Amino acid sequence: MSGVASLFREIHRLRQFLRDLQENLDRIPRTRKAHQARLAKSETTLREEQEAIKKLKVTISDKEKQLKSKGDAIDRWTRQQTEVTSKREHDALLVEIAHAQEQISLLENEILQAMSEVEERQARLPEHEKAVAAAKADLAKFDAEADSRKATLESELVRANQLLKEQEQQLPKGDILTQYQRTLNSMGADGFSAVKNNYCTECYTEVNRTIELRLLNDDFAVCQRCGRILYLAEVKSTDDDDADDDE
Repeated sequence: MSGVASLFREIHRLRQFLRDLQENLDRIPRTRKAHQARLAKSETTLREEQEAIKKLKVTISDKEKQLKSKGDAIDRWTRQQTEVTSKREHDALLVEIAHAQEQISLLENEILQAMSEVEERQARLPEHEKAVAAAKADLAKFDAEADSRKATLESELVRANQLLKEQEQQLPKGDILTQYQRTLNSMGADGFSAVKNNYCTECYTEVNRTIELRLLNDDFAVCQRCGRILYLAEVKSTDDDDADDDE
């Protein structure tokens, strides 16, 4: 039937357009989820950094108390050295003092390391806070635009479906419509292919003379290799080519 191949060209265009619209619609919640995940990750990183600083400060405070306690003990044992009468007691106090001094040295190193780590982590806080602010701003911007974007896509989807229905209603009943529905069920919007320079543009198979003539007559034809419904690729007019050359 004359005109069928041209119908399939438009049907293919509309089905690809519909698929793109649906993919864009489906992408909206996924994109929102990605923004939310990015924000959650940034907030978690900032919170963990703040908690780490708090714990380090508590550790420093505890070690400073231990340091003071050791110092007080050394002062006490030093005074006791003047009070003891036996060499054994004096030597025992010396051992205690020496051990406490080792612990003080260790505590001082640990305090310095903790203080250094606190400074490093505090220096990174502005960067983490900036990341949180940026993630919040991106999510807010996305949410502000998403509803409008979704409404536009849904409107275009309705319009494109109506146009597709109008095209499909022009397809002849019988074998052609059955083949069309079978192709849709198996390949969806990819079940069509343009023929350019006598080649199927999907599987790159050269069409035979019979198919070529059918397409030239705008009749129904199917690729013998990939099974796609065929139509002739639109050829640019000479005027268009001349306009391109002028540019």
